[in-house]
Amino acid sequence: MKIYINLYLNQLIISYLLIIKGNWRAIKVALDRCPELQQNNKKKSMLLEDLAELLCSSSVPYCLEGSEKCQRCSNESSTHSPTTSFKKSVDLLIDAGLSPSFRPSMTHHPVSGYIRTRLRGGKGSFRYLF
Repeated sequence: MKIYINLYLNQLIISYLLIIKGNWRAIKVALDRCPELQQNNKKKSMLLEDLAELLCSSSVPYCLEGSEKCQRCSNESSTHSPTTSFKKSVDLLIDAGLSPSFRPSMTHHPVSGYIRTRLRGGKGSFRYLF
């Protein structure tokens, strides 16, 4: 089960765009309102891993650190939400049961590094992930 455009959870549609921008509130709503995520099973594990992969494919952390602009900042005059937090997003997934054996496919992405550090019990220190 891979998430491409929308994530459907028990009649709740969460936009892929909110998740990939580091909107931790969108993930929290999904985790709080989806009964399937309250059980420990393969479906839950796959869903948490898919959400983590979405975070690891975002260009927003690079934009926040100033190394390259994301698509939104390149095409619009608006800035990122002050509530953007990739750290909170990852922490929510870990608290929900993201498997310690999870290995992000994009290994050089800053969110991937933060996930690996947190799954090993560390705190992580990626300032631009908020």
